[in-house]
Amino acid sequence: MMLDSIKKIKRRTQTMRKTISLFLALILSITLLGGISLAEDTRETLTILIQDSSYIEDYETNAYTKHLEEVFGINLDFQLLPSSGAGDKLAMMINSGETLPDIILYDLNYNTTWKYAQTGAIIPLTKYYEDPEYNANFEACKEIVGYDYLQYILMPDGEYYSIPYFQREIHSEVNNKLWINQAWLKNLNLEMPKTTEEFYEVMKAFVNDDPNGNGIKDEYGIDASTNGRQGSILTWLMNAFIYDDYNDHFILTDGKVDVAYDKEAWKEGLLYIRKLVDEGIIDVDCFTRDRAQQKALAENEEINIVGSFMNSSISLLNNTTDRWQDFVGCEPLTGPEGVSFCSYNQSTAKNRWFITKDCKNPDLAFKIGAFIHDPTEEEFLLIRYGVEGLDWVRPETDKANYEGFKATHHTIRTIWNTYQNSHWQKNGPIFAWNSDQAGWDTGDPDDWNHRVPTIVVKYINHLPAEGEYVPTLIYTEDEIDEASEIQSNLKTYVKECETLFVTRQMSIEDDWDSYLQELENIGYKQFIAVSQQAYDRMYGK
Repeated sequence: MMLDSIKKIKRRTQTMRKTISLFLALILSITLLGGISLAEDTRETLTILIQDSSYIEDYETNAYTKHLEEVFGINLDFQLLPSSGAGDKLAMMINSGETLPDIILYDLNYNTTWKYAQTGAIIPLTKYYEDPEYNANFEACKEIVGYDYLQYILMPDGEYYSIPYFQREIHSEVNNKLWINQAWLKNLNLEMPKTTEEFYEVMKAFVNDDPNGNGIKDEYGIDASTNGRQGSILTWLMNAFIYDDYNDHFILTDGKVDVAYDKEAWKEGLLYIRKLVDEGIIDVDCFTRDRAQQKALAENEEINIVGSFMNSSISLLNNTTDRWQDFVGCEPLTGPEGVSFCSYNQSTAKNRWFITKDCKNPDLAFKIGAFIHDPTEEEFLLIRYGVEGLDWVRPETDKANYEGFKATHHTIRTIWNTYQNSHWQKNGPIFAWNSDQAGWDTGDPDDWNHRVPTIVVKYINHLPAEGEYVPTLIYTEDEIDEASEIQSNLKTYVKECETLFVTRQMSIEDDWDSYLQELENIGYKQFIAVSQQAYDRMYGK
């Protein structure tokens, strides 16, 4: 039944595309013959508010934009949020009461979504999810997934306010990865490090023993950034001492929710990381370096100066040069007490496509978002990989990079982190359950598309077992009121103190007790109690 449903959706979509394409071709032919003309501006226009991207040439002329315009016979205009400070700009627009674009396409967390819903800036969409005319894609997607993933975007008032972004991307579930320079290991006759002590010795050699051979002490041991979990060297190293999920730093023992950052093991992790900072293995700039700066360092034109870098994928490096071939994934380290975790980034539905109070045609706005949320994943291939035949092709065989998946595509032009106009960098209300694991396996171990799955399989072996981590929590309205400010303050304080401790701006030895006291003052035990309540409600046996 599920497959029949998906096939019907796919046939209906393909028929609609062909019909619209023929109609447009006919109109164009008549126009060229001097007959009837159809002015483009007579078509309905919807405006999308979206964050600017340095990797996208022009949303107005982007191939995926043109694809949607053709399918729906509309115009799409775009209003850009700044690439930096987009959330602040959006908040200003909403708080000022100004007229909003029809659609907001932006990643809002649960609490912020609920806040904007309460202001009336975004409208409830529940009626569409309950209407067979609009909900076919979502029902088919739920059958594929095997559970109601929409629960993660259901707000405390029982309403949905967005169409979600939902992607199962195995390599992003373990996105806190370190890539190490195997050429430097070979140059210095070193083995791949497996423990924290071996890692220290390798990195010390990288920064002191001239592995790039230019006679200059210009090497960086670790190139990290502030780019979330995937850029965090602190999280990667801390997981050799105690489990660190990066976000709330939750740990779970026998069904009891707790946090890692008040434990002695956390303190031991900080002491180890501080040693790496003291010896120049970790440069202090990595705690303020953004991703663009990290990328520039890794792609230094004259000579490779980076011994390792933090990133979910090897794609931090451009595949138009050979630099990427020097790097392979480094498996999570084992600490002095035998601890060896990797941070788990659970795949969940995230609020992404919002229809505003000022939208001229909410029905159409929902239909477009629902169309992108495609159970066949054909839309995902276009919004993520680009133009078929130019950027990707259908695979020659069914063999995928990951076992258990059937290949759906083969990338022939890798344009993910390059300036391009083929796709939206998957920024949309996407559905992708299989496609990101379904790249064609060429059989070449040195293939760009093969290197990530090779290390992902090893990282998966270091994930905490079920019952050892706290899954995604959805808080009630009362719980949000009680704990959201505490949660925000804790995230800021813990992150700041991590950096201050390892850079000796705070003393681990002398300031630890005052640090714990400030956690008390902020209310971290109250936050743990509220989170326990949410956990018991959602996952309690």
